[in-house]
Amino acid sequence: MITLVGTVHEDLAGPERLKRVLTHYHPQTVAVEISSDTRLEKDMLGRNRVLEQTYLPRIVSVYSGVDPVMGQVIQEVVEGLIRIRGYELKEARSYAKRTGSSVVYLGDPVKRKARHSIDVSQFESFMKQLLAVGEQLAADEDIVKAFKDIPSAQLREQMTVGMKQTLDNFYQSRGINPDEDEELMMEDHLWAEKLGKINPNLSVMPVVGCLHTRNYRGKKYSTLYTLLEGLNPSVILLPEADGLTA
Repeated sequence: MITLVGTVHEDLAGPERLKRVLTHYHPQTVAVEISSDTRLEKDMLGRNRVLEQTYLPRIVSVYSGVDPVMGQVIQEVVEGLIRIRGYELKEARSYAKRTGSSVVYLGDPVKRKARHSIDVSQFESFMKQLLAVGEQLAADEDIVKAFKDIPSAQLREQMTVGMKQTLDNFYQSRGINPDEDEELMMEDHLWAEKLGKINPNLSVMPVVGCLHTRNYRGKKYSTLYTLLEGLNPSVILLPEADGLTA
C-alpha cells in the first residue's frame, strides 16, 4: 500500500504537519526525495545560509523603512525558511528512530546535485526579488505614508493571512505544469522504479513535493502518482494533517 504525502518545501508548518501525518498513519517505510548522500543536503543548506547572511540584513533594513512590523515579519519568514529546509528528511528520520521503521532514499546523487544547484539559484533569485520589491515600496512616499496609518497588529495579521493564502493556493494547484520542469520530471521515473521494488505488502509513505502527487500524464513526462497508478496509490496533502489526531 502506497500513500503519497504531498508537501511544499517552504511550508513553515511543514515539520509539525508531517510529524502528525507519520504518527497518525504509522507507515512501515518512509521514502524521501533525496539521495543517500545526505552531504548534498548539508551543502545546499550551507549555501542558503550564506545567501541569507548576504541579503537578509539589507532586506530587513529596506522593509523596516516602510514599516518596522513589515521588516520583522519578513525577517521571521526568511529565517523560518532556512530553519525548516530539509524538514522532510529530518522528520522521516526522527519517525524511523522512534518506531523502528525504515527510510528509503529515492534520489540519484548526480541528479540531486544538479537539482540543488537550481534550488540555490532560485533561492538567490527570491532574495533579490524580495529586496527589489522592498526598495520600490520604500521609494514611494505615498505607500510609506499609507502603511504608517495601519496599526501594527493589523498589518502583521494582514501579512500573515496573505502568506497563508499564497501557500494554500500552491497546495491546491500543486505547483507548476510538470512539463515546464524537465529536470524535476526526470526524477519521477527513477522514484517510481525504486518504489516499485519495495515489498507491496508493506505500508509505504513517499514524502514528496505536492507537484509529484498530481494526476498528470504529459507528452514527455508523467508525475510520480501517474507512474504508480498500477499500485493504486492514495494521496495526502500536508494541510490535511491539521485535522488529524496524533
